[in-house]
Amino acid sequence: MIARGTCHVFFAFLAAAKVDLERAQAIARARPTERPRFQRERRSPAYLDFDPPPLQITVPCAPVPIGSGRFATEARADVTIYDFGAFSVDYRVPFEDGLPELARLSSALYDHVGLLGAARERVVELVEAIGPALAGERLADVYEQYVVFDVASFDPAVPARELLAKDELRHAIAQILRSEERSLAESRVEDALRLSIAYGPDDLLVVDWSTALAVGGSADERLVLEFANAELLELRNLDKRLDQDLEEANRALQRRRRSLLGGAQLRRVARLQVDSAMLYESVNNAVSLLGDQWLAEVYGLIAERYDLEKWHGSIAHKLDTLDSIYQKIADEASARRSELLEIVIILLIALEVQWGRLFGGLREWLAAGAAGVP
Repeated sequence: MIARGTCHVFFAFLAAAKVDLERAQAIARARPTERPRFQRERRSPAYLDFDPPPLQITVPCAPVPIGSGRFATEARADVTIYDFGAFSVDYRVPFEDGLPELARLSSALYDHVGLLGAARERVVELVEAIGPALAGERLADVYEQYVVFDVASFDPAVPARELLAKDELRHAIAQILRSEERSLAESRVEDALRLSIAYGPDDLLVVDWSTALAVGGSADERLVLEFANAELLELRNLDKRLDQDLEEANRALQRRRRSLLGGAQLRRVARLQVDSAMLYESVNNAVSLLGDQWLAEVYGLIAERYDLEKWHGSIAHKLDTLDSIYQKIADEASARRSELLEIVIILLIALEVQWGRLFGGLREWLAAGAAGVP
């Protein structure tokens, strides 16, 4: 059986803390640009969309050979830029091969150093080109890769619903999803195929950790998968950053004993708290997938596979911990200010009493001198 379609290889990078997408589009006007939105090829609510829509820039590039030259990327790449600072590079690899060949392609794409390096070069070029639109420029070493095998047709034709019903096809698809050329145990096959969804009898989407298979899929589904890949990277980065912020906040909490008022420590923790909270909100609100609709279900599948709820829970807990440290420093600083104020008041009263005695004695001495008393 021959499958025809396109393999999309997504690489997500962190290149900035914030991106002014309008300004970036104006700077990149000499390049083909687009603000991708969901086309709603499946029925979905009108309020489902990106907020704000990311910026997609098409850049020409040399084809990258894959699998000993058996496959190669197209001579272009689409770079999607999100306002929260993530850059996603989409390389396309056309295919017209049997399922075993696609398993070999998937295996070759796994941790492909050449393709990763080429994707990073595309991001570096764009960062330099649209630099004025970036805030907190920081191209990090971390990245996330996700591969989508988008199958347009099979020859001979096979109903999508049969792909997971026949053992031979199930095992072949599992090998593609797990980037394995060798046969897999039935338990591995079941786990790889566990998360699947279909809108109709002629389409199918199966998502795994690093690879998805879409039969008769839409561009909307790829947008969701690409965004989820970038979201996972941002959440991983934010979680690690919060670990560092908590360490710094704890050091600030210890330094408060050596500070009279704790104002510097309070400001430092407040900055950490605000920066992290704003980044988390920008990621969390980047896409509106409301209601029990198709794309929300697609997002739910990849979110379950990525365990995004666990990442969100971890980040929320660390933000709460950071807030509690801030409150503790603030409360202690307030208590110290109150104590200092009480001390100042006592000193002023004592000073007033002493000045009163001093001036009282001086007045008696002057009065005695004026009366001629020796």
